[in-house]
Amino acid sequence: MTVVRRSRTIIFDLYGTLLPGGSRLRRDAIAFQMADVLEVDRKKFADVVRDTFDERVRGTMGGLSETISELAQRVGFQMPDEKEKRHGQAIAAASLPAV
Repeated sequence: MTVVRRSRTIIFDLYGTLLPGGSRLRRDAIAFQMADVLEVDRKKFADVVRDTFDERVRGTMGGLSETISELAQRVGFQMPDEKEKRHGQAIAAASLPAV
C-alpha cells in the first residue's frame, strides 16, 4: 500500500529567485534618498536598512509607517507626535496661495 502525502506548505525564495533582488548599489541609493528626506546620516541609515532586512521582510517591524519610523529612530531621528504633525500641516496650509 502506497501512502500519498499532500503538501500543505510551499516556500518560495522571492528575492533573487522569483524577483530580481537588485544590486546593493541600487538598494543603497534608495536608502540614501530616504535618509536625505529624514535629514539623517546616509551611511548609517543604509546600514540600518541593510541590517534589518530579515525583520522587515518578516513584518516584525510592523507596517510601512511603523517600519520607517523604527528605521529612523535607530539612527537618532524622532518622528513627530500627532500635535507636531498637525502644527506642521497648519503652517503648510497657511503658506498656500489663496485661490
